[in-house]
Amino acid sequence: MSSVESNKRSLSAKARARLADRVRLIAKLCHHMEKTGRCSRAIVHELRRACRAAEAAAWLLSSADRPKFEKFRTKLKRLRRRAGAVRDIDVAGTVLKSLASSPSLRRDVPRVRDSLRKKRRERVERLLAFLRKHPRGGIPAAADALKGVSRSLGDAGVVRSLRALDARVRRLAATGPRSIGAIHTLRIAGKRALLAGEIVRPTPRECNPLAVLVDQIGRLLDLEVALALATELLSELASERAAGRGTEQGNKGSRSNSQLQAIRPQLLFATLRRLARIEKSQAIALCEALDRPRSRRGSVQ
Repeated sequence: MSSVESNKRSLSAKARARLADRVRLIAKLCHHMEKTGRCSRAIVHELRRACRAAEAAAWLLSSADRPKFEKFRTKLKRLRRRAGAVRDIDVAGTVLKSLASSPSLRRDVPRVRDSLRKKRRERVERLLAFLRKHPRGGIPAAADALKGVSRSLGDAGVVRSLRALDARVRRLAATGPRSIGAIHTLRIAGKRALLAGEIVRPTPRECNPLAVLVDQIGRLLDLEVALALATELLSELASERAAGRGTEQGNKGSRSNSQLQAIRPQLLFATLRRLARIEKSQAIALCEALDRPRSRRGSVQ
């Protein structure tokens, strides 16, 4: 066997080992939730992260036996989305703390907080119901079906992943984040490229610029989801006031909603500092890039 072929087999083994490690973690977290009937913030966050990492590893290892990998990734996606729905509420609660500092929005915060708690209970129940119907999310059994299926993994795959990520970053820089879906797609590309790079040439995460970029994209995605949810809840409050107290009160609720959008840059900055713990200059640059007119946006650093 040539040294090149041996290297590719070694890389494939590393990728498969990472996938197995994530599957064990997913099974452990699901078992804990099934047993206790509780979903803490930390467990839900870790479960979603593990599902994302396993999805990326499965993508890297996709082979000619495509149906088995697609079945596995479909099960991962179903579990990850249910965990992500709960996590979105948790992040929205963090954003809500920043809203409390605004005098014009302060009176709405308690009702929004109650709405978030109600939504979280509903989403947790859906997640637990899913686990009761599909123990461990069906992940371990689907992973067992992948044994014996292999694919050579080499530097070419890493280069393709990095080029795809670079193209997406350039498009985002040119057009701006037009939707949450665009940011989500960018994050998936970043995760795939990051995992491929770690397998081929391991680098400490804190020294890897790509890891920093992916983390920031993740925080940005969480923020956009949370802000969208907060805006939706404030709109509901405005509609209630318009129906129950007359047009004048409804207009006040609408102004609160508009003021939420007006303080968006400061809200983004404060929450980025809390969640990402990145340098002040980086946080400011990211906020400015988000709120700059699309035609004037520069390149993503």
